[in-house]
Amino acid sequence: MALFVFGTTALRQVHLSSNAERFVEQLGQIAPPEQLSGDAFPWDSDIAAAFEHVYQSLDNQDRFDSGDEDWQPAQRSDRVVLLFTDGDFASDNEQISRLDQALSEFGRRGLAVYPVVIGTRTGVDVDIVLQDYVRGLDFDETLEADLEGIRTRVNPEGVAMFDQRSGGGSFVLENVGLSAAPFLRNAIDAHRAITFQLIPSEDQQEIWQWFVILAILVVVVAMLFY
Repeated sequence: MALFVFGTTALRQVHLSSNAERFVEQLGQIAPPEQLSGDAFPWDSDIAAAFEHVYQSLDNQDRFDSGDEDWQPAQRSDRVVLLFTDGDFASDNEQISRLDQALSEFGRRGLAVYPVVIGTRTGVDVDIVLQDYVRGLDFDETLEADLEGIRTRVNPEGVAMFDQRSGGGSFVLENVGLSAAPFLRNAIDAHRAITFQLIPSEDQQEIWQWFVILAILVVVVAMLFY
């Protein structure tokens, strides 16, 4: 398991390993920043940068693990990418082109993408994130003005390209009465056949449950804003 978070930039929180405890520990540390200043809080989602970072990071780790400077990525079926997002990311022609190239690289490596789209269709004003912060201390008035009138909502169409290119399918989580557990379990099980190449059999329990925990945490955060 590996953990990546993204906004205007992407960051690997946990490198790929079978250490579930480390994964959960880092998962529990994901939280809003203490202050909304500088680059500490991302207001947009560069999905192309996120996908580029994922396959490049995995490549770097695989190259290091192989000990071969001439290592080249290969097609494999024991890895899956679970994407938790509201799907509401703006994409210009340049970003779409980069995303298309990144998905091609995913295809070369056999990385299937399974998006879990979280949010509500009615949406919410973005400036609601300021309600738990102190104006003048945690953020300035210019930020408040920049966010005024901007609204965000769940956008399943935003991940349609992933469904078409990777064939992984997606799941829309619009309210707390829904559960992504069956979807996540099926996604993991679909790639479990040779997962033992990466994770020892004694650790090969219900891995999908760790990702359900992630989905629950994301839903809780979403509930604060939606």
